[in-house]
Amino acid sequence: MTVLAPILDRTPVTRIEDVLARMNEIEAALPATDGVACFNRLYLAVTSNVVAAEQSGAFASTAFLSALDVAFGNLYFGALTQLETGGSPPRAWAPLFAARSRADIAPLQFALAGMNAHINRDLPVGLVQTFTAL
Repeated sequence: MTVLAPILDRTPVTRIEDVLARMNEIEAALPATDGVACFNRLYLAVTSNVVAAEQSGAFASTAFLSALDVAFGNLYFGALTQLETGGSPPRAWAPLFAARSRADIAPLQFALAGMNAHINRDLPVGLVQTFTAL
């Protein structure tokens, strides 16, 4: 069992608060130098800021945004689950997952690798899932 297994066992989630909770747990479970932790930190900060903006009334459709945040978060958790259980995560995640323990890669590079996978692969999938669900 890996350190992420008990966290990922509680996914997928259905509420944005749970997305944030799982990301906070991942942050606490991984060493700061882990490439996944570097991406997770960035993703957690962005999601926290989106939720704060949503709560301040900055978006026209909070229902849509919340549903998208949940779908988007679950795609990240799904990729991690596949990695942790020996499955096949989406190929877009391969650069981050393969290099996550390398000390010669800057934290920003890890964050960008995860951002690339999450935006270029997971965002379109999450948008379709959200549009279909709503």
